[in-house]
Amino acid sequence: MGWLPGKNKEILPEKTIQADNSAAVVSFHPISGIDTAKGIVMTGGTAEGYRQVLSMFRRDAEERTQKFRFYLYESLNGGKFPEKHLASFITQIHALRTASATIGAAEISDEAFRLEAAGKSAELSFIQDNLPDFTEHLTALIKNIRSALECKPDKAAVKSGGQGFISQVFGKKNASGPLSSKVDPSGYFPFFSKLAEALGSKNVTEAELVLDELNKMPLDPKTKEILEQISDQVLMTEFESAIKTINEFIGSNKLYCSNQVRIIMETDKKLIILVDDNPANLRIGKNVLSEKYTVATAPSASKLFSLLENNHPVLILLDIDMPGMDGYEAIKVLKLNRETKDIPVIFLTGMTDSQNEKKGRALGAVDYVTKPFDPQALIACIAKYC
Repeated sequence: MGWLPGKNKEILPEKTIQADNSAAVVSFHPISGIDTAKGIVMTGGTAEGYRQVLSMFRRDAEERTQKFRFYLYESLNGGKFPEKHLASFITQIHALRTASATIGAAEISDEAFRLEAAGKSAELSFIQDNLPDFTEHLTALIKNIRSALECKPDKAAVKSGGQGFISQVFGKKNASGPLSSKVDPSGYFPFFSKLAEALGSKNVTEAELVLDELNKMPLDPKTKEILEQISDQVLMTEFESAIKTINEFIGSNKLYCSNQVRIIMETDKKLIILVDDNPANLRIGKNVLSEKYTVATAPSASKLFSLLENNHPVLILLDIDMPGMDGYEAIKVLKLNRETKDIPVIFLTGMTDSQNEKKGRALGAVDYVTKPFDPQALIACIAKYC
């Protein structure tokens, strides 16, 4: 029997999730194709956190769109979707399905669900017929997100100390008014040096503490842009790239770097490592959990193993469906290692098949959380094990 397209029943939890920051979800212009109010709640309840997730989603979706166009180009010769790309396609479309549902893009998630199901059933003709429209719809969504993120403040908003369209969309507030142009860089440059030091030793707990402190500081726009770039590199465990960015930034501002300050970072927060190949999911997880835990992130199993050489988390959140080594293979490696075999592992998955859950538990997983996840349910699940 052939596969029959149907509605995605996993897109969002049925119950209403309450946001911690209700001010973030009121009075804003919509982004076409996205329920931004629901997206803010699903990504942790803060406007700034949602903005970060949208930015990460946009960049990731742009890369995946290019892959879809490549698949379609290759299909021109054979007249059907190339079977050799099917496994890669399923991975790509699965990641988009869960991430788009989480930001509130239900229609795109619905389309991705049907394409993923068709991929798993090897319905190549269905993919061939529907992937072009999906790719165009996704491209339009990316354009809408980019327009919202890059929109310049209007004159009225500047005069009132607001931030233009972005403040209207995300409910963003500037309690202290426009940022002063006299921010003293000597106060934050030692923290950038400390961050490079922590990344060089792969001390993710210390690195996350320094990043948190930097994010609280009143940075000038250019420095804030550099910090966002570094944060994205750390999110993807690209430590060498982050260190290079820091050194270039410090090198171009030697005037402010002569004042050596000893910085000691301490925390009582427990370390959790989140593993997912989708950058948007990594950002969402960090936004949701960082208040209670220090959260290190890894986009692959190999990056996880690298982090574990110098860090010992109290728990690992592990995605199942990843390119290269998947979550099932990764947990086998963890359980064979004396240093990591006792670390609790919770699987994150977009699959609801009971057989997959049984397989994961048989391999040593203590629990399962389905994506897109309810932030409160995820925190409650983690609390049972650490």
